[in-house]
Amino acid sequence: EDDADFFEIHKTLYYMDNVLYCDATKGDYDIFLLVQAGDLENLKDMTKKIKSVKGIKSVDFLEVSRPVLDDSTASIIHAAEDAFSDESSDGIKKRNLDQRVCSYLLMDVEREKLDEIYPTLRLDENVIFCDYATGRYNLVLFVTGSYFDEIDRFVQEKIVNMDGVLKVKEYPVINLYEM
Repeated sequence: EDDADFFEIHKTLYYMDNVLYCDATKGDYDIFLLVQAGDLENLKDMTKKIKSVKGIKSVDFLEVSRPVLDDSTASIIHAAEDAFSDESSDGIKKRNLDQRVCSYLLMDVEREKLDEIYPTLRLDENVIFCDYATGRYNLVLFVTGSYFDEIDRFVQEKIVNMDGVLKVKEYPVINLYEM
């Protein structure tokens, strides 16, 4: 809500059980949450709990799921991720908010093209995570860059022109603690 205490809402959401990430963003959505629970019903209960926070105007729920890929695509992704893991100490891409800027991307992709677009984006060096989603959008990405211009170029040069991409919405992450 326009007159709500944004910092208090952010703090409340940030410390909720099952919240893995709570990021303030610029755009149509003020806050992105990554919430994890044992099953879909618990996630829906979390959505109700989030909606009940004083000052929350609305909540959009995008269920993230693992893609069902053919064997060759899955093996290519695993081989590439194994190669990345050899380059890092623990094999996991991490959020490095100290040196980079970040944005969430919500994408609407033609269903027939998801299996082609997903692996390409998942393995890109700018992409921390790329997941299938259900709801208003069918792909959710978390991307990084040295500057927001780099992320904008990534979106314009690599994503927008991909065959099957219908819509891309970018939500830059705002670091509240540097404000």
